[in-house]
Amino acid sequence: MSKLNEKMKGFYVEKGFSEDEYNNFLSSSVNISLIISSYAHRNQYRENGKSYSVHPYSCLNLYRDFVGIEEDSYDCIDLDLMYKYNIPFEGVQEVALLHDVLEDTVVTLDEIEELFKELKLESYFELYIKQALILITHDKSESYEVYIDRMLINPIASICKMMDLTDNMNMLGLALLKDIELDRTIRYAKYFKQINDKWHFIENLQLYKKERANLNFLNKIKNMFPDDIDT
Repeated sequence: MSKLNEKMKGFYVEKGFSEDEYNNFLSSSVNISLIISSYAHRNQYRENGKSYSVHPYSCLNLYRDFVGIEEDSYDCIDLDLMYKYNIPFEGVQEVALLHDVLEDTVVTLDEIEELFKELKLESYFELYIKQALILITHDKSESYEVYIDRMLINPIASICKMMDLTDNMNMLGLALLKDIELDRTIRYAKYFKQINDKWHFIENLQLYKKERANLNFLNKIKNMFPDDIDT
């Protein structure tokens, strides 16, 4: 068992999870990322007093709302159309959950990679998570502007950063609102636009939704009149 797996298992069992419940959480890459994130941020809190682990989970949900992912629904998105319109899917939910782990906790990239390898997900990690996770991690020795420019080469990191900035711009989540918080929010909005200017996620999503709605309408018509329409 990897060191990270061993430490997390001890932590969650101590919190009341059975070993079976913990092991069941290791059944998917998203769940694995969720328990890593919750464990890594376990003793951290935001300025408003909320557990820090709420933030990456909010970023996950913002992405799901953005592209239309619904829980327990297997046809809520069209992956082929998402690919057509350059809207990332693989790796995004995982990176949204893990995006602050390397920057703000003691959990390392090597530990995360070792865990994914242990769980036979090393190829997925290498293809969709590793580079995005490295790029979305801000090295405090570089300016934020340089960081954003560097990160923009990767669409997975970019769309996750948009979700991160969106959650950080939520003024209702602030502990106080003075000029410094307002200036920070304005800067975040500019970075958000810079990312979208590069990848056009917002505009592409509208095209995706429009084509998907048209396809769904045509499919309904075909199902109503299956003998009258050439399929």
